[in-house]
Amino acid sequence: MGYWLGQQYQGNGIMTRVAKALIDYAINELNISKVEIRAAVENKNSRGIPER
Repeated sequence: MGYWLGQQYQGNGIMTRVAKALIDYAINELNISKVEIRAAVENKNSRGIPER
């Protein structure tokens, strides 16, 4: 899963909600057993999404 969100939209929980919905869909509807999210170590904001 990859994502990018314009700066003016960051900090509102949008990507966290989107990631959760996509993961739920992948697991429950598509029967996918693993979802991988990669983020650069130095990208604190992007790392926070899978950490939550």
